[in-house]
Amino acid sequence: MNVRNVVVLGECGVGKSSIINMISGAQTTKTSNNVLGEGLKVACYVVVMESGLRVNFWEMKGFPGDVGTVPTRLLRDLKTIVRRLLVLRNVDLLIFCMRAGSITNAVVQGYQAIYVDVCARKVPIALVVNGLEGSSGSDMHGWWAKNKDGIFNRGLAFDIHACVTTLSFDEDPSVGKQIETSQRRLRELVNLPDYFGLPNDRVCPGSESSQISPISPREIGRPREPIQPASPDKVTAGLTSNELESLSSRPPPSGASTSFYELTPDDVVVFLVGRTGCGKSSFISRLTGISEHEAGVSHELDPKPKHINTFKYQHPDDGRRIVLVDTPGFTDPDRDLADDTIRAEITGWLQEA
Repeated sequence: MNVRNVVVLGECGVGKSSIINMISGAQTTKTSNNVLGEGLKVACYVVVMESGLRVNFWEMKGFPGDVGTVPTRLLRDLKTIVRRLLVLRNVDLLIFCMRAGSITNAVVQGYQAIYVDVCARKVPIALVVNGLEGSSGSDMHGWWAKNKDGIFNRGLAFDIHACVTTLSFDEDPSVGKQIETSQRRLRELVNLPDYFGLPNDRVCPGSESSQISPISPREIGRPREPIQPASPDKVTAGLTSNELESLSSRPPPSGASTSFYELTPDDVVVFLVGRTGCGKSSFISRLTGISEHEAGVSHELDPKPKHINTFKYQHPDDGRRIVLVDTPGFTDPDRDLADDTIRAEITGWLQEA
């Protein structure tokens, strides 16, 4: 029998046990975890899928989300558990659970401690967003489309995701379609033969509504959006006659930002790095033809901190897609983002890309 070890972690109250029960279709029974040592903050549940796959779900003790940070001792214990699993049992998948809403510092800490520090980003990681029974329609995928870039801007990137509800029919019969969709997505998630190289929305929205086919093995995003040309007055304002003549032979500007999840190996990625106010965003605006507002140009004396933003641009000569990466400004003592934080954010972006 094929066996898969899946680590399930997240804040307290996000529905980790409910997710496991929904996958199994019944109330699961905790088994002994003596192999990891007594007293550790983990429970093991065994589920045998219809395909014959045996899945050992290792449910970690939830970290409190209402205190702002995860207690140091709890983080240390969770890291010890995952290290032992990596040595003794192997880890085939991390499922990081969260409820729809704002991303807390505890979520970021847990992700950093387990996925980055212990697993060194080498174990597939899935995001399961629970509590979406209140979303319109049965799809629930709209939450991801709206929030995926905000999640990545907090330093969190995932190989695959699923938007679900773990309510039961008894609790709310009106969301029956969403419950069926959620169970299908979760079961497909743990049954996938591999997680690297798949589109990020392989199971959500999944085969029923997704029309995505991978462009290359490393692509993990949605299909490219049609290029929207910017209005002529935004493109040509302040240019000389020679510059205007040069622009007339170029392809239309992209006119839109792009997502990390849209990157492909064929893209040429250019990082713009410098101190606050040096004109990085203005450069993007002039090159691509999008408005200063869309590019994030700020004319305030005290600009607000920002995260990494990416913009696509088609090269006028060979048609290659250039992705311009606008980074937060360095060396500004009045900003809320320290230089070390900015460097860590850029490094994390590069490692994930």
